[in-house]
Amino acid sequence: MKGENIFIMEINIHSLNNDKTVNEYDINFILSTIKDQLTKDTIPEASQIMKRSKIKSYVSYLVGKRISGDTVTEQDYQNLYLLIHILQDIYNYSGEDTGVSDYDYDRLYELLQDHGIELISTPLLTKPSSTIRKHQYPTLRGTLSKIYRLDDSDEILANKSRDSLSDWVNRCEKIISNSTGRQINLWNEEIYVFPKWDGVSVEFEFNANGEIEHALLRGNTETNEAEDVAFVFQTLVSKIKDPNIIGKPYGLKTEVMMSVDNFKMYNKRYGKTYKDTRSIVSSILNTDTLDGRENLLEIIGLRTSTLQEDGTETLQELAEDVFHRPYLRCRLQDTVAIREFAYKHRTVNGLNCDGAVIYIIDPNLRFVLGRENHKNRYEVAYKFNEEIAYTKIKDITFSTTIFGRVFPTANFEKVTLKSRKISNVSLGSMARFHELHLAKGDIVKILYEIIPYLVMDDSDPNCKRSKQLPISPPTHCPECGDLLDMNSNGTILACINPNCPCRMRGK
Repeated sequence: MKGENIFIMEINIHSLNNDKTVNEYDINFILSTIKDQLTKDTIPEASQIMKRSKIKSYVSYLVGKRISGDTVTEQDYQNLYLLIHILQDIYNYSGEDTGVSDYDYDRLYELLQDHGIELISTPLLTKPSSTIRKHQYPTLRGTLSKIYRLDDSDEILANKSRDSLSDWVNRCEKIISNSTGRQINLWNEEIYVFPKWDGVSVEFEFNANGEIEHALLRGNTETNEAEDVAFVFQTLVSKIKDPNIIGKPYGLKTEVMMSVDNFKMYNKRYGKTYKDTRSIVSSILNTDTLDGRENLLEIIGLRTSTLQEDGTETLQELAEDVFHRPYLRCRLQDTVAIREFAYKHRTVNGLNCDGAVIYIIDPNLRFVLGRENHKNRYEVAYKFNEEIAYTKIKDITFSTTIFGRVFPTANFEKVTLKSRKISNVSLGSMARFHELHLAKGDIVKILYEIIPYLVMDDSDPNCKRSKQLPISPPTHCPECGDLLDMNSNGTILACINPNCPCRMRGK
């Protein structure tokens, strides 16, 4: 059955087209329907539904919860699980755009981790066949733990739970101490720093003759199964294999990428509207036929693994390819150099990067740290922080929700961040309104990664108080004009008029 019969008929019953309100139970039905009926054939339509206003609003709501640290309901966690599941399926098996950015996805995934779920394994969207394989080198699978601050000079983000380099170092030192009894200062250790390539992960399995036997996508972690797309790379084998490993089988973890120039050419030549290079790469890897597009791919070798006589894997090693591209060798404490390297290499020969990878050199420490939850604990990804702008406060406006609560929005002189013009930001709550103590003319800082976030940082010389009187909260409902009710600690301002138009709409 095609998606038109499944998605449109069933989901429209639950008011997908009514984008003015976002009900968590409607969202649950929509996401459950998509997840249960998702196949390679229905991915295009599912991707379009994910871009509808109701889903986008819900994604923004969850991302805002992660950034602000607000409580999330159990129903929201159930919906979040479904959402991540669907996004992983679409990402793994197509180049379709879901409207959810990498930054949004990272925050959603962090929110899921807060609930004790580290990794979701999604079922393969193809029927079991000769194209499904088990990974011979499962340690090459998985992703990287992420940090967002290298030291205290980085922007302190609104959500303090987002990891810093210090957090990662403390965890590693504790693991080493518990395992060996040694007290070690990891800051003194030598590390490699590599670009964090923004591509699609593919694990190649070579035989003793240096021939590609399998090229495996991410697949299903629990069953250790993945789709084999080796046929895509048969003409590229000489550019992929690691010259340091000769005469024995091995696995090679890679990032498969496309240059920005080829990305532009591809969209123009094939009449496509892909949003980024990774989407095109994913679409090529999930094709059924070869037509020359595979020659636009570039493969970055990252890690290698071989098998011991008993069939177990040896400790991963760095692929030769990493030393043919930019890298830095320094001590972990050299955070200024790490940051400079990361920002200098946002692109490398036209290939996009979204941060840097920090890798401990000492093999003894790497052996002790090992792996957990499909992640190497001896390496970590530093991802770029928000773009920042400074602007002047014009005013703060207040609006009443369908439940009667009043929320503040800061209005300021227009700024452009990530190609988006921004002139207002929700302050989230009355508690935060009182905390910021804003006045007209104040110069504030706007952080923008997922959604805009306003900061008045009195320690930042670029943030300035206008010395005017702080803006006062309203005393009467902006909607009906009745007197508002404030709770004892000033955190909730609400209209209690049962006939308020907003509350009537809520009913």
